[in-house]
Amino acid sequence: MTIPRTKDLGPAEMRTVILLGIGILAAITGQPKESRGAKSKWFEANVSSVMIQKSILDYAANADSAKIRALVGKNLGDENTRRVLKLSVMNLEGAYFTASDYYIISINNEGLATIKVTGSKINAPHGSYLLQENCDWVKL
Repeated sequence: MTIPRTKDLGPAEMRTVILLGIGILAAITGQPKESRGAKSKWFEANVSSVMIQKSILDYAANADSAKIRALVGKNLGDENTRRVLKLSVMNLEGAYFTASDYYIISINNEGLATIKVTGSKINAPHGSYLLQENCDWVKL
């Protein structure tokens, strides 16, 4: 029995799948010398950062360069920024991180963003991480 294909993945969908896969692998492998508990907490931030990066990529596909550049330096705690990226507080609120813990540091010409995360909740792990344009998850 074969399963009928309803639609082939286009370039945007393939890029999304690749970004999510790389982000998950980076979260799993990119955190040496941290406790297992801290890794699981940072995994939450990594998944949300990849989601933000994907939302920016989707936005960049249909926006002019001035609007894309206007996102640089924005905090995801800002309602207007979330609205433009079609994200809600519920998308970014977790056990350890809030929407305001995520910052857009840069966006390259292809629409790929660098996201900085610093936990603000009492039980959040210490420090900050960057999800870089190439999906490397780097501790600062």
